[in-house]
Amino acid sequence: MSQKRCKIFPLIFTLLLLTSGPAISENFLSFATLEWEPYIGKNLPNQGYVAEIVKLAYEKAGYRVEYKFMPWARVVMMTKNGKFDGYLPEYYAEELRENFLVSDPFPGGPLGLFKRKNETIVYKTIQDLKPYKI
Repeated sequence: MSQKRCKIFPLIFTLLLLTSGPAISENFLSFATLEWEPYIGKNLPNQGYVAEIVKLAYEKAGYRVEYKFMPWARVVMMTKNGKFDGYLPEYYAEELRENFLVSDPFPGGPLGLFKRKNETIVYKTIQDLKPYKI
């Protein structure tokens, strides 16, 4: 049984670090994040692959990383106010560069769109899907 799947756009994860945030204690970084399974979550193995990628990268540079999970609005606000060294994941937006150093994207799962096999939906762009309830 084959399912036709189209990629709408990739998830872009960026790691955001404050340009003038809290004093980074020696070899320790504190990041704010949210529960966003299957990418990141406190109950996932290794807190999810997003957390694991970042943690391993910083470990190679000699840092220990800790994550604090909370609602997204609090993640952003508390990091902007200097309570954390950075937050992740985040979709890229140019205005983030006003307050943060933004990493290059790291691998994320592509978002996909599925339709029922018995329906014919023809489209070439995302705009062609406007008439449909998704």
